Amino acid sequence: MSEPSALSLASPETRRLGPFDEEIKKTSIHLARRSAFVSVHPRKTSLLITIKARSPSKARASSRPSRSPAEIDPELLGWAKAAYDLSL
Repeated sequence: MSEPSALSLASPETRRLGPFDEEIKKTSIHLARRSAFVSVHPRKTSLLITIKARSPSKARASSRPSRSPAEIDPELLGWAKAAYDLSL
């Protein structure tokens, strides 16, 4: 598991999902087990979040009006948990 950084998505809420690595990219952050299950792309006034799904038609993308990953709502956490379970 990687150490939290200034752009870290590691929080008590996300850590409850189970073990995962944060992959800090140039323009995004990925949460990954064997494969990425959440991708976060910071924008000027929001976060663009993409969640892995069993089929492409069920993939979720959400734009949240926040620049802080610490503001994770229960709906988003539920999507992340489902994606985490798929990422084996």
